[in-house]
Amino acid sequence: MLKNKGFWLVFATIIVNFLLGFEFNFFRFGWFDVSLHFLGGLGVYLILSQYFGKDFAGLPWLRRTIALVGISVLVGVIWEFAEYSFTAIPAVFSLPWDGLSFIGDLPDTLADLSLDILGALFGSIISFLSSKMKRD
Repeated sequence: MLKNKGFWLVFATIIVNFLLGFEFNFFRFGWFDVSLHFLGGLGVYLILSQYFGKDFAGLPWLRRTIALVGISVLVGVIWEFAEYSFTAIPAVFSLPWDGLSFIGDLPDTLADLSLDILGALFGSIISFLSSKMKRD
């Protein structure tokens, strides 16, 4: 796992999210959330492509892409549910982060999921081009 570039990309994205996003309020910049979701989608794709590499090795590129991007999107959906939960739970229970909002509106959620998809598709294209260069 520690040799997986996707793991380190996701790890760095989460650290940057907490440090720059919450400590220095970088969420006021639109590009910050956009880049985090794109890099998150890319990182998750890279993790999954290494983890499922042997399982999907015999699949054509398009089927492999559909499977890995689909799983990456599932991770993005779970992330969005987590964001919603961190916003909704303090409304019911008194918790230390009471008053913080971790989620935007529906267009924000759809944009986040779209960027997760674009990041994963970008990873798939990089993977395709990389394998094509190795064959040539």
